[in-house]
Amino acid sequence: MSFKVISGGQTGIDILGVKLAKEVGLETGGTIGYSRNHYITEYNDGINRDVFNFTKTGNIYYPYRTEQNVINSDGTVYFATDADTAGYWCTKKSADKHRKPFLLNPTDSSVLLSFIKENNIRTLNVAGNRGSKLTLEKIEEATIILMETFDTIKKMEV
Repeated sequence: MSFKVISGGQTGIDILGVKLAKEVGLETGGTIGYSRNHYITEYNDGINRDVFNFTKTGNIYYPYRTEQNVINSDGTVYFATDADTAGYWCTKKSADKHRKPFLLNPTDSSVLLSFIKENNIRTLNVAGNRGSKLTLEKIEEATIILMETFDTIKKMEV
């Protein structure tokens, strides 16, 4: 059984999730905003998003890609320094609407692994604050949790 990590490709947690998944050899993807042959402004960070197997949409508004990634996953993990943002509420509303499991700020990899196992998640949507809204501590915390989780999952695939 394969495991896939998807995201909306935004700077911050979205891109961190797929980068770490790719590093350990997991499948990646997701729906991202794309307009006039250019990534929308928030994506212009020098990262080549083509390597993550993203589907590009002509709809540049984040609610569309957010909902698509919720729909195309079995559950969403959301990392946030500030969970009272439009992006958080859009993601949470989409998860509730489509009756998909949602986990906010897991405290360690065992919490995330339990969430994945209990909800039989084979495609995980990794979402969260954009880069400019994150503290260094939240980035480091998310990196550790995601890397430990993805390492464990990859070992189980073999």
